[in-house]
Order: sequence, then C-alpha cells, then structure tokens
Amino acid sequence: MSKAGKIVIYKVYLPVALIIFLFPGKIEAQVKDTISHIYQLSSVIVTALRVPVKESSVPFSVAVMTARENIQGLSLAEAVAGLPGLEVKARYNLSVGDRITNRGFGARTQFGVRGVRIIVDDIPATMADGQTNLEMIDLQDLSYVELLRGPGSSLYGNSSGGVLKLYSKPFPPEPYHFSFSSTNGSDGLFRWNGTIGATIAKTKVTGSFTNFNYNGYRDHSKADFNRAIVKMSSNLSPSDILMINAGYVHFVALSPGSLTKLEAEQNPKLANPLSVNNNAGENGTQFQASVSWKHRHDTISLLRINIYDSYRSVRNLIVGKIIELPQNAGGIDIFYDRNVDIMGKKVDLSVGTEAGFRFNNRKNYINNSGLQGDIFLNQDERVINTGLFTQAIVPITLKIDIAGSIRYDQTYFGVTDFISSTQNINNSGSRMMKGVSPALGIVYRFLKSLNCFANISTSFETPTSTELANRPGGVGGFNPDLNPSHAMEYEAGFRGSSNSIFQYDLTFYIINIKDELIPFEVLPDAPGGQDYYRNAGSSVHRGAEMSLLYYPLPSLKTRLSFTYIDAYFKNYVVKEINYSGNKVPGITPTRIVSEFTYYTPVKLYASVLTQIFGKVTANDANTANVNSYAIFDLDIGHDGISFGKDKKTKLLLSGGISNIFDTHYISSVTINATADRFYEPAPGRSFFLNACLVFN
Repeated sequence: MSKAGKIVIYKVYLPVALIIFLFPGKIEAQVKDTISHIYQLSSVIVTALRVPVKESSVPFSVAVMTARENIQGLSLAEAVAGLPGLEVKARYNLSVGDRITNRGFGARTQFGVRGVRIIVDDIPATMADGQTNLEMIDLQDLSYVELLRGPGSSLYGNSSGGVLKLYSKPFPPEPYHFSFSSTNGSDGLFRWNGTIGATIAKTKVTGSFTNFNYNGYRDHSKADFNRAIVKMSSNLSPSDILMINAGYVHFVALSPGSLTKLEAEQNPKLANPLSVNNNAGENGTQFQASVSWKHRHDTISLLRINIYDSYRSVRNLIVGKIIELPQNAGGIDIFYDRNVDIMGKKVDLSVGTEAGFRFNNRKNYINNSGLQGDIFLNQDERVINTGLFTQAIVPITLKIDIAGSIRYDQTYFGVTDFISSTQNINNSGSRMMKGVSPALGIVYRFLKSLNCFANISTSFETPTSTELANRPGGVGGFNPDLNPSHAMEYEAGFRGSSNSIFQYDLTFYIINIKDELIPFEVLPDAPGGQDYYRNAGSSVHRGAEMSLLYYPLPSLKTRLSFTYIDAYFKNYVVKEINYSGNKVPGITPTRIVSEFTYYTPVKLYASVLTQIFGKVTANDANTANVNSYAIFDLDIGHDGISFGKDKKTKLLLSGGISNIFDTHYISSVTINATADRFYEPAPGRSFFLNACLVFN
C-alpha cells in the first residue's frame, strides 16, 4: 500500500483506539446477552443445508452475518460488507444493479445476478435459467444473511456457485405495530417507508410501502422505485405454519454506461454519450406471490412445500436496440427431512424435488436515438428446470460428522422464432442441458469450540435465456455454441470460538472450471446490439478466506475479513489469440474489510468501516486494469429514544459519511467492453441521514 494510504488508515484508527481506552463504558446487560446469543459458535444455527444445523456440524464453509442496518440502501454491498468470499460491486447504476460474485462465480454478469443462487425468506429469487433480479428487495429491511461459499448445486441445482440466503426483519412481537422511516442523502437520495402490522390470535400480518428516489452521482442515472409488500404467518396448529407473501414493484432507472479511462479520470460524473443519445435505461413492473407450508412432527420429521410465481414486464433501452420482455416465472419445491435411527446413530435424511419455469416473449427493436425503430427479433422463449436431490448427515462418532448429497437436474430451453418462420429460416428449436452434482464433506470437532472440515463438491451453470438469445448479427433463436459450465471444488478449513467473545474461521479452496461463461462486446454494426457470451476452455479459481469477530469489551465489536482469489484461464483461445494464463476479468484478487463499532452507555454507537480492494483486470487480454484503492465510511446512530404513554413510541436516528476522504475509484468494470469503455466510477464523499419513528 502507498504511504498516503497508510497515513489515511492511521487517521481513522488512531481516534478509534483513543475512544476505546478513554471510554470503556459498559453497555446494557440486554445488549451483552444479545451479543452472546448471536455469536457464540455453539448456538449459531445455519440453514444452508436446507435443514437447521449447528454451524459446528457443517462440513462446508458457511458464513452468517447480521445485516448492517445503518445504510443508504443504494446497494446490497452496504448491508453485507465484510462477508468473506462474497463480493458485491455497487455500480451506482440502478438500471443494471449490483455485480454479485462468490469465489469468482457470477463475475460475467452485465446486469442482474448470475452464478450465485439467491433465496429470500426461503423463497427462490433465482429463476429456472439462473438469472436473478433484486428490485423486489428492500435493502433496509434485511435482518441477517447466510452464505454457502462453496458450490451448492448438489442441493440447489443450476447456477449455484454459492448460495446467498437473505432474511427480512421478523414480525414484531407487539399486537399492533406502525413505523415510518425515511432516508435523505447526497445526490438526491430520498426514501420513505411506512409499515403496519398486527397479531390477531395465531396470525401475524404486516404490510409496507416504500418510495425510493435517487438522482444519481453520474449524469443520466436517475432512478425511482415504488414497492409494496404484504406478509402473513399463521400457526394453523402446533405442527403447521402457513406463510403467504405478496409484492409489487415499479421501477424506472436510467443507465449512464461506462467510460474510457481518460473520461473517468477527468470527469467521473460523465455519462457515456451513446447511452445518453440512446436514452439507455429500463422501466418495468413486477408482481410476485408465494405460499409456504411447514409441517413438523415433533422433532423427528419436517415437510415443507413452497409455491411461488411472478410476472415481470420490462422495457430496456440499450445502445443499438430496445428490448421488450414480458415474462412469467415461478415454481414449486417439496422438501422432506427425517431423523432416522440407524445402528444407534441419529442420521438426518432429506429428499426433495423442484420444478421451475420461465416463459418470455422477447421483442427487440432498433434504437433510433431513444425512439423505437423496426422490429428485428420476435420470439417466445421457454425454460423449464426439474431437479431431484437427496442428502444424508451422519454422525460417525461424537466428534466426526459426514454429510453427502447428490442432485440431478435437467433444464429445457425452447424457442419459437416468429420472424424467421415468415422468412423460411428455421431458427426455432430447443436445447436440453443436464447435470449431476454430488458433494461429500467431513467435519471433525477437536474441541467444543474448534472444528475443521474438508469437502469435495461440484456445480454446473447453464447460460440464461437472455445470454442464449443474444446472437451475433441479431438473428433469432438460441446460440447453439454456448454451453453450460461445470466446476469441481476442493475445500478445507477450520473455525472456532472462545468464551463467546472471539470467533474466527479460515478456509482454503481450489476450483477447476470447464467452459466458464465469459461476456464480451462487439461494435453495434448490426441491429443485434453488442453484449454476447462465450465459453472459455478451462479456468482455475483458488483462494483463501478468513474472518474474525472479536469483542474485546462488551461495548466494542470488531470485525475483520480477508478474501484472496487467484482466478486464471488454464486453456482459452479466441480466434487464434491465446489468453491461457491470463487473469479472469472482473474478479477482485484481494479484499480486506474491517469494522469497529463502539456502543456508549447512553445507547449511542459509532462505527468505522474500512474496505481495501486489490487491482482488477477488465478484459481477457489483461491490458485494461483498475488500480487498488481503499475507502472509509463512518456511521453514527442511537438505539432509540422512547417517549409517550407507557414509553411505547420510539425515535431512532442514524446517519453517516461514505467515502470519508473523497477517494476517486472505479467501483465496477464492463468486461471486454468495446472502444475501451471499461470503467464505472463511484461517488465521492457522500452523506446520509436515517430517521425511524415506531409506534407499538
């Protein structure tokens, strides 16, 4: 790190150290008890294996984190900062969303999420073809997150190079509940939310509405979201729980595009002139609903059935074309788990099946300076995925557990090309992609508070329907040359804790990937646009991840994570150009995140978040790069002032400064971009204030 960077770090951490020694006050016993309950290793329960399991018995690398609450709500990166293995690149371009990667899986995405399976409140947000959209999620309503860092295809199927589970805040315990919150910040950020809830007999209901507006740091990046969500949970009997969720979101967001290196340095607020000329951006509407039923017979067995569906209509303007994409997606999953006594051992056996679908009616038009031109693609697309899996968790001895799982998936892609059929050109057709994904892991508990684990797992990932539909020349049908990728991962690590105040883990892995999916752009000289995908021959991802959670005082929480990944092409040749040995673009090789949070006796708290990112390459040739950088954030807040009759009304205030030292940096890159437009600048120093009024 440069000398200037070290001076900046000293400026941040020296005041923090002084605070620790000058004001070592104790916080309330309730907060101390909460800390012990959440972070004591033996009490951490994870659901990444589809069943609740103590973290100490999981033979795979998992990470659990309480979502950061004092955030602006512009990016998921704010809520999960410091989660090892997972990287969320905030693009500050809400028309394309965050780039989310896990150990390099998902780095290819130019919009939405690929390669990482995302589940929200136990309902899949990832569609049958592996694409995920996150507009329905209110980031400031997140409660905690779980991350299965290794490939999860043996349990979750297609596009599971890591499984991210997001959980929203639980139903309030009070009979009646109302809250109003707002966020005001730099660059025209304004959000308000109203939430109302009630408990009637054994049924809990809550409803919320959110309006979100953001002018954007860069030109041509304004965004507006309106979101409504209703949730219900009812205890039908001591053994049965019924949950119903429904939601609506309408979004309008402009896209500033990416810049050349010179443009990003001289005027980072600039938008790509082609994006402005083509009025690039998207507007759309989504409705979704889900029903879940859980039946538990004592502690022996669990039956869970989820049914979910969504309708989404999007109009997306990009350089060269206008895409209209109404779509219907949903599915059903059935899961049964039972504890069985085999030879005196309590074996946990699970079996499940899933079926998902995605039906699109895609229309592409020529973009004439933001005006709709002639149609050049009109086709129906059908994706149907089915999967069957089983899992066993076997206690071999008091100290050793083994977990094994296997899943079979098949994904059908069908397309009917209406334009080609009128021209006697047959671009209609279908493709079937199949995968068998086994996994086997072992965990050994040296002590009650220290265990090690090792595993072998596999994953496969199909292209999405959008990636298959993007064919050079703008012709219809699906790309016959684009194939699914397959991966084999070897992983080992250990984790432990001490006296409920110290928790740590360290993991090493190596992943061999065949046919990794890589994005690239071509000049829009044909009406088909410029974003396409191809398969690399083979690549290797290897790395290490470390996390540390420490409470040196009841009033001080410290958190540190380190992520290292070396991702390179092992065999990759494109048009006689050999990229073998080059780094896989879009992946940050090193990340260090630390956060110090200090709680005062009067319920005030302050935290300093530091994030250090290594150098990133932006193209296959490794000729375009983003330099390493460090950013610092400061958050201050109060746990709430109670007033009114019976002190049942509470006011919570918080706020912060992002990028305290106004560092100029590139938050994300457009991989293999044309005209050297790789760079997407991030905002400089910005401010925000959160206020929440709660009535119980």
